[in-house]
Amino acid sequence: HPAPEITLTVSADETPSICIADNGPGVPREAQERLAADPVTNHPCPGKVGLGLVFSKRIMQAFGGSVTIHAEPGRGTQVTLNFPAAATVRPGIA
Repeated sequence: HPAPEITLTVSADETPSICIADNGPGVPREAQERLAADPVTNHPCPGKVGLGLVFSKRIMQAFGGSVTIHAEPGRGTQVTLNFPAAATVRPGIA
């Protein structure tokens, strides 16, 4: 296995985004559709429920953005936070 690696990419163009990618084991196909909807975890320790992506998706949607997830078993996972363009942010939300 290669050494663990996490890459963070920030884009500040017309469609701002933050992409977090790793070279880990990826996510099993049967869990991918549920990642941002249900608590999902492959963590062996009890009590780890995988709520991070659920909350991230809800927060991004509240601001008019979205979360996209691309995972390939054995090749890592990429999570992208897609922010709305500055002109589309609702008044009163900074």
